[in-house]
Amino acid sequence: MRRSEAARGAFTVVEMMIVVGVLAVLMALLLPAVQRAREVARRAQCAGHLKQLALGLHNYHMAWGAFPPGYFSEARTTPDGSGTFEAGPGWAWGTLALPFVEQSHLYNACNFHRPIAAPESWTVRTAALPLLLCPSEGRTAPASFHAKSAVGIPTDLAPSSYVGCGGTVVDPPDGIRDGVFDRDVARPLRDVTDGTGNTFLLGERSRALADATWVGVVPGAVHATDPAWPVRSSGHACAMVLGFTDPSHRSPRGLNSMQADHAAFRGPHPGGANFAMVDGSVRFQKDSMAPPVYGSHATYRGGEVVSCDCY
Repeated sequence: MRRSEAARGAFTVVEMMIVVGVLAVLMALLLPAVQRAREVARRAQCAGHLKQLALGLHNYHMAWGAFPPGYFSEARTTPDGSGTFEAGPGWAWGTLALPFVEQSHLYNACNFHRPIAAPESWTVRTAALPLLLCPSEGRTAPASFHAKSAVGIPTDLAPSSYVGCGGTVVDPPDGIRDGVFDRDVARPLRDVTDGTGNTFLLGERSRALADATWVGVVPGAVHATDPAWPVRSSGHACAMVLGFTDPSHRSPRGLNSMQADHAAFRGPHPGGANFAMVDGSVRFQKDSMAPPVYGSHATYRGGEVVSCDCY
C-alpha cells in the first residue's frame, strides 16, 4: 500500500547543536563590531556638539568683539591682607553663550549680579542641556559642589562634558593663565597668534572621574561627593569650567584614562578625546600625542616650536 504523504525530515540533536554553535560564534564576532559602530556614531555626535558650541562662541565674538571670559568673579582681599579670594558671582563662558546656542530663555532668567549659588539662580544652574553632554556618557544628574568652608546644602550645577581651554597650568606662578579662557578676560581672535587652527578652544571632560559644569564657578568650591577633589586638584574652582594640559594634570595612560587629574581634559572615547579649535574645527586628539605638542595646542600665543618627531 502506498503512503499518501511524503516522509517528513527533521534535525538531529547533533545538527541542532552545530547550528546553535555557529550562530553563537557569529554573534560573538558581530557584537563587538556593532558596539564599535555605535561608539563611532556617538563620537561623531559628540564632535557635532563641540562644533555647535564653537560656532556659538564665534557668534558671541561677532556680537561682542571677543570670546566670553572663562568666568567672571570679583577678587577681594582676605581679612588679614595676606592675599585675595574670589567672591563671585562666578558665571562662566557657557552661560554667556546661551543666546548663541538657542537658549535665550535660560539666559534671560540669569541675574548676573547675583552668585550662581543664589536661590533665584536654581532654574538656570540645574538645566541639563543635551548640547553640553557627550552621548557616550549618558549621565544627566546635576553635579554637587560646595565651598570648602560651607556646612550647608551643596550647590547643584548642571553637568557638562565640555570645558573651555584654560591653558597649560591651573595655578601659574604669575596668576595669568595662557589659554584662550581665563577669569575676567575676554580674548579677541587677534590675540591668538599661535594660529586659530592650532589652538584649543574647548575640550572634553569625562564625568567618570570628576564633574564639570557649563554654568559657572562656586568660589573656593570642592566636589561635595568626591573627597579626592581638593587633594588631586588643590580645590581650584576654575577646574569646574576650564581644562588644562600640564603633565601633572594628565595621566600617562592617556586622555581617556580614569587616572587623569580633575583639572585635565579627558574623553570617554577609546583612544583619545574630541577638541574644538579656535577656528571652529573639531579634531579627535589621540592618546599617543606627545606632551610638547599637546601642551602647545593649549596656549594662544606661546610661540612654541614643535619638531616633526613629536607627532
